[in-house]
Amino acid sequence: MNQFVWEDGPVASPGQTKSVPAKEPTPDRLLPQCLASERGILGCMFLSPNECISECIATLKPGSDTFYDLKHQVIYKALVQMFEDKQAVDTITVMNHLKNRNQLQNAGGLEYLAPLPDMVASAANLSFYLDIVIDKYMARQILLHCMDFSEKIYNWEGEAKDMVEAFEASAMSIGNSVQGESDSAIKEIVKNRLSFYEECEIRGGGLLGLSTGYTDMDRMIDGMKPAEMIVLAARPSVGKTALAMNIAENVAIDQKIPVGVFSLEMSREALVGRMISSRSRVNERALTRGKSDDSDKKRIFVHGTKAQSQGPAHGSEAWSQAVHY
Repeated sequence: MNQFVWEDGPVASPGQTKSVPAKEPTPDRLLPQCLASERGILGCMFLSPNECISECIATLKPGSDTFYDLKHQVIYKALVQMFEDKQAVDTITVMNHLKNRNQLQNAGGLEYLAPLPDMVASAANLSFYLDIVIDKYMARQILLHCMDFSEKIYNWEGEAKDMVEAFEASAMSIGNSVQGESDSAIKEIVKNRLSFYEECEIRGGGLLGLSTGYTDMDRMIDGMKPAEMIVLAARPSVGKTALAMNIAENVAIDQKIPVGVFSLEMSREALVGRMISSRSRVNERALTRGKSDDSDKKRIFVHGTKAQSQGPAHGSEAWSQAVHY
């Protein structure tokens, strides 16, 4: 396992432009790690194989690579393999498993395996050890990604924005590599859902989400709720965009809640025009063709001004809060 520290590059002589080459790592600083927590995880797996090994498999998404110490990686792989093969797990069986595969010395030998079950008093603190080890793994990955990307920067030939996007994608991959829900998370979800049902009974009905402004639609979908995607599907030119914009204005203006509208076929001005036309009940085509009368113009002014004053309170017009890209 490499260990790194940064050193300053050469200093330019007077009259020369200073060149800053990629900094070379030197073996003076360990990568982020917590060997005690790693041993704690292995100790818990020995103490309570059925519960702890299954939790580790569900939580440690990168697998054995989550561990910093190579010995711990070898032992973890052996424990998982034996668990999946439904074999008994203890110091002797694991030692025999490793010995048959010529991995015992890579795991530190019997003198390293034997004390592991005694490293922890009980398996109750497994989740704390897992959190620490995952944090250290992510810190190592961040450092290694930054080092790798720093080399790419010097040879980058594309635009700067492409470089930023590539770096963001690389950084996101770190978080994605450790995401996942364990069995305990499912239990918590079930518990929260049962509490939710009790709250619904106490509340005695009513919408669970935001009102669309359309009573029949609200009754069908029970309001717009978080983490749900509602699809409006219909033939072309039957009013899908108009309905979506009406819902957006009902939420943004009437309920004073900011709304984001993303359109791939209409500009911001066109969407806002539809909103103004809907609020004032004036045909927008008449406005764009200059055929509106004084009554239409008055309604446009009144409802446009009202939309500005009644929209979400962020110091902007209501439709600028409702329409974003």
